[in-house]
Amino acid sequence: SGAAIHYNGTYSADYENNGYSSKYSYYQRPCWLGIRRAWLFIENVDRVPNMKEAEKQRLKAEAKVIIAMHYCDLFRHYGGVPIVDHAYTANEDMQKERGTVQETLDFIVNLLDEAADVLPWAMSAAENREWEGRLTKASAMGLKARILLFAASPLFNGNEDFRDVVNKDGTPLFSQSKDNSKWERAAKAAKLVIDMPEYDLYKEYLDDGSIDALMSCINLFLTTPTNNKEIILAYPG
Repeated sequence: SGAAIHYNGTYSADYENNGYSSKYSYYQRPCWLGIRRAWLFIENVDRVPNMKEAEKQRLKAEAKVIIAMHYCDLFRHYGGVPIVDHAYTANEDMQKERGTVQETLDFIVNLLDEAADVLPWAMSAAENREWEGRLTKASAMGLKARILLFAASPLFNGNEDFRDVVNKDGTPLFSQSKDNSKWERAAKAAKLVIDMPEYDLYKEYLDDGSIDALMSCINLFLTTPTNNKEIILAYPG
């Protein structure tokens, strides 16, 4: 598998060139299907009868985070991609140009900001028992901090290797000028996540009361959100 050759050190460009693939596939991944389904939900959930308005708004916000999650994966691998801001119909022109890196980033961040204004900070214990894995304000803010960090990194921030990556009309997709304010924006977003009172680093302690760094790291992955405040978002398995 792709993971196996990464771990044993045998991965090379030849692996991709020989018909195998471990990289993110633009067409084969279900990202566009997930984005479309989320927009369909957002555009149609208000038609559902006998459903509280607060629940509709919460579910819409969760759908926006799902769209943002798919776009974050696309952004990490491709930078700017076509921006799909609604569910397309069969009669619409779907041959969209790629958005620039900045346009794609702004689209992601706006979705997450809109969702964070609606979603609860965290899941209650009762909700976790029935709905573990639902999206929260904390997960939206955490994803925002993560994608802003990618955008500030040298890969996307003034990378001259991408100077020739342009749309058909010549629009550059990657800015060639380094912008240190992107680091400041990423740092502010990360600080908001760090300071969230509902979450904290997972810690185990030695008999003398000091932190057991080894067991804290090991057992971090063997606990559940109920007793681990470091878990912001986890898929229940």
